[in-house]
Amino acid sequence: MTQTDPVTEIVADLREDGVHIGPGMARHVDAAEEAAIEAAVARIDVPVHVVVRALEDGDVFSGDAGDMLTRVHDDLGTPGWFVAPTYIFSTGEYSLESKEWTGDEGRLDLPYNAYGIAHWLHPEDVGAGLVELTTAIADGTVPAKAAEARDAYEARPETTTTAPGPDGGDGDGAGGPVIVGAVVAALVVGALAALAIRRRRRPAGARGRPEPRFTLPPSVLERVRSADDARLRSRAEQDVLALGERIDGTQLTRTANADAWQAALDHYDAARRVLGRDPAASPDLLDVIGAIVLAARGGAALDAAGRSRAFSPDAPCFLNPLHGRAGARRKLDDAGRALDVLVCAQCGKDLAAGRRPDILDVVRDGEPVHYFATDAEPWASTGYGALEPDLLTALRGRGSRGTR
Repeated sequence: MTQTDPVTEIVADLREDGVHIGPGMARHVDAAEEAAIEAAVARIDVPVHVVVRALEDGDVFSGDAGDMLTRVHDDLGTPGWFVAPTYIFSTGEYSLESKEWTGDEGRLDLPYNAYGIAHWLHPEDVGAGLVELTTAIADGTVPAKAAEARDAYEARPETTTTAPGPDGGDGDGAGGPVIVGAVVAALVVGALAALAIRRRRRPAGARGRPEPRFTLPPSVLERVRSADDARLRSRAEQDVLALGERIDGTQLTRTANADAWQAALDHYDAARRVLGRDPAASPDLLDVIGAIVLAARGGAALDAAGRSRAFSPDAPCFLNPLHGRAGARRKLDDAGRALDVLVCAQCGKDLAAGRRPDILDVVRDGEPVHYFATDAEPWASTGYGALEPDLLTALRGRGSRGTR
């Protein structure tokens, strides 16, 4: 028996009622929720298409919800707004991918409010979130519902996205997200980092001289700027708040890059989660710096969206992400471990002159260490994006490793 092409299967459902619930997804969107979504999209003047399907790395969509929606749209041949979960953890937590081919992008105030209405009101129930979203669009209550979602988000207790453990054998295997396309890459972050720090031979210079390798000094207590913790926390809060205000005040145009816009929203949400929302809490310094990096990337993504450009994050200085964009690659030796990394111009000059560079150090178990020698994930293995640029995917896998 010939297996039906997934695109053909999805398109057939969308032509019928605008909704596709893939195999095994009924436990996330039950029959009543599916019927409610179908009824809502039938009342919307701009076609809205909802796809809930399990994705796997290596499938026909390469585990990419955006690729799936693009191919479905092309085959369907009609305009509209398309939405699908990028992943659903066994805990129920999820994220949405959205694409617009309406000829009037943004007039529904999407995808920002889509993410808020669905995810913030129902953070662990994709079915309920999609019902809430499509009903709000059909009723014309998107702005009010978005405001309600924001209030609900602000009132939520601090939570940290964690990688799911075994979920009792409900058909997904031993844990992991049931939609894994955007998450599988987190499993290879360690491997990517290992490749980046592995001793590698490079061609000799133009005159036959090998590239120099600089030896990093050990951490020393006076280099640990614990007195700056409060200042950095304040900066992180201000950076994240400023990004949120910019997002709220941005009006999408027809030419805006939707993927870059979504990246801005995703980085904003990740920064808030990393930083935490409890004023009495004291997040780890490396998480605070992570929030600063994420907020900066969110701002860059927002700039790219407004300029109708794709967003590609800059690599920060590996030695200290607070230095900003890296400018040159350097071979380093840290306690016998060979590193081949990107550093900022000032760190490069300091290394070349034999000066101690301004390395981000922290205290662990009473001893000062370089941040990349800790087990604080995903910061150590990704170098805050210097080794592995996809911090959002890496963050989804941080729960099983933790930060100490």
